[in-house]
Amino acid sequence: EKWQIKKQQQMEQKGEALKFVPYISTVDVSFWHELAKRKLEIYKLSTDPVPLTAFYPTGSLSAKSKAPLPPRLIVTRDSFLIEEQVTETNDQYSPGTLFNMNTIEQYTETIKNQRIEKLNEVAKRIYDDISSGAAIENPSLLHRFFIISYSDLKKYKFSYIFAFPALYHPDSITINSPPISLSSYFSSDELVQFNTNFQSLLSSSSKIHLLQKSSVFILRRSTSTFSYLNSSDLKSLGTDPDYYLAFIDPSCEPLNPGWPLRNILFLISHFHQFSQLSFSVLCLRDKTSIQNSNSILFPVTLLSNSSLYNTPNPFKVTGYENKPTKKGTGNALNLHSLDLGDLMDPSRLASTAVGLNLQLMRWRLAPTLDLDKIASTKCLLFGAGTLGCNVARCLLGWGVTDITLVDNGRVSFSNPVRQSLFHFSDCFGTEGSERGKEAAWKAEAAAKELSAIYPGVKATGVVINIPMPGHSVDIRTGGEEAVTRDYNTIVSLVQNSDVIFMLTDSREARWLPTILGQLYNKLVINSALGFDTFLVMRHGMYQKNPRTNSNNSNTSSERLGCYFCNDIVAPQDSLKDRTLDQQCTVTRPGVSYFAGTIAVEMMVSLLQHPDGAWAEGEGNKSLSERTESVLGLVPHQIRGFLSHWHNMLIKGTAYDRCTACSEAVVEKLRKEGERFVIEVMNNPKVLEEVTGLTELGKVDAGESIEWDISDDD
Repeated sequence: EKWQIKKQQQMEQKGEALKFVPYISTVDVSFWHELAKRKLEIYKLSTDPVPLTAFYPTGSLSAKSKAPLPPRLIVTRDSFLIEEQVTETNDQYSPGTLFNMNTIEQYTETIKNQRIEKLNEVAKRIYDDISSGAAIENPSLLHRFFIISYSDLKKYKFSYIFAFPALYHPDSITINSPPISLSSYFSSDELVQFNTNFQSLLSSSSKIHLLQKSSVFILRRSTSTFSYLNSSDLKSLGTDPDYYLAFIDPSCEPLNPGWPLRNILFLISHFHQFSQLSFSVLCLRDKTSIQNSNSILFPVTLLSNSSLYNTPNPFKVTGYENKPTKKGTGNALNLHSLDLGDLMDPSRLASTAVGLNLQLMRWRLAPTLDLDKIASTKCLLFGAGTLGCNVARCLLGWGVTDITLVDNGRVSFSNPVRQSLFHFSDCFGTEGSERGKEAAWKAEAAAKELSAIYPGVKATGVVINIPMPGHSVDIRTGGEEAVTRDYNTIVSLVQNSDVIFMLTDSREARWLPTILGQLYNKLVINSALGFDTFLVMRHGMYQKNPRTNSNNSNTSSERLGCYFCNDIVAPQDSLKDRTLDQQCTVTRPGVSYFAGTIAVEMMVSLLQHPDGAWAEGEGNKSLSERTESVLGLVPHQIRGFLSHWHNMLIKGTAYDRCTACSEAVVEKLRKEGERFVIEVMNNPKVLEEVTGLTELGKVDAGESIEWDISDDD
């Protein structure tokens, strides 16, 4: 208070240069989240200027200390929106630009050697807007700002500096008497009338009008009316004492206005061709009430310097955000460095990191890659063993977030070293249980580990018995009810999925998922292991391609075959009467990684193909030949031979007597549901009867059969 009294006395003795309170940048964390997202998905390697929108609130006091808060320019996630999308706010609109660099070296070089050039570049835009009259129509153009930044998206660290370009006249702008409150200058009746007319002006304006123009006004005291800045009133300002300049002030200092007034006064000086002017300024510090006790008024004089009017650049510029030096002897550039890695929610940080490498693919290598289509794909895995674990892990790498694993086995001591989602502790059962209790269910343990690896995944483990041909049902122990329950659960899982992976140990466990995949038009990918061989194949689609009205991408009526199309007998119970080496998956450890990875890559490649799951099975092509999928070939089958480091691409058509995908079997299941499944479980030969394989076998056995062949054939 003593300092303020002394300052007022000095002002009363002689005119003093008007001082302005600079902005302090305020960046909401959401701004960096949005920048990171846009950098990955939109901007990529571009360093083109990005338009921004910032806001500054009116001046206010600290709620605790009652000390004036510094003027703040605020950017948030909404700063990236265009004017039409900006939500209405009581704060003031400020257009800006983001210069985001690709490397820390570019950022450092720009700050060191190009910052003045950047400042002059934006200041020139402000000056041009003043010269053209655009700033009178849209005063927000006077409040431009810019940010120079670098974003380290691997570590979530951000480096940046703000600038608020301000033009200043070579001669001083003087204030001849200390600022006073509006209530000390105007009568209470005047203030009430001022406020009524001011609120009426604001309420009658459109949103865009408010955003662009509601920071600077002209008050005509004789009529108690406010108007937006216009050329007619500007002519009277400084020549008619009835006219006052009013602006929304972000400062709350009792003796000093905020930073925006600098460019406003330059506009007025330029408009009057740098002739000497004297008028009063109203600093409005509460947009909703002019009577606010913090609002002030003071008279200013703009000194004459008409010789500058025809000068190409009659201004100097300042504006980089500064901070006091450590020694307190001056100011230095306020170079911000922000580390959000530790402050972010770990799950959200993981989600951003997962998408990083995928988004980088789109920068140069695969710009048309549809990552949203991959991420939204719901995957159902039958089998949570060696193949199931590897497929699930690879799906995570591609950003798939909905994975369901189906298995009825428990984790054994031999599993953790080969099956990548299990730990030694899973062999003992639930955490905290005594040694000797039953081990954890594979499906549940695998789902739990997926969620531990990446919390953003929706991983579900379903413990269930898959109905299989030849695995008879005991009616006396309620077996049929259990099969019906399991069947309905599996049908529901298939209906709610997009892609089915068949990864079970036994062949017959793949029979029901194959038919259901055909029935409900799902992409089915099958993977199987030998000692040093593997098979990865996709099943042809039962329904026609909606794009071409055929079962594959060409005009052929043939569709690709399924896992069972080469069989001439029904699948049987392969689990009984097996020796130890037949009970385990005896395979070279690395084979499952090949097969699991290729299965997932086949799915992803198909998702990027114009025909998707209906894509024609492609064979070998030269590396220079064009492929329909951005990720390359989409074969029907891949058979790998690790012993010879060799892969074969094979195409096979569907067999019309197939025990899994033929029309006879699919339609039989559609009509009879679980009753047909139970019949096949008790007697697999039913499948041979339904498909006609029995009759075919009689022919092979030499029996005489009458064939109904027309003369036309």
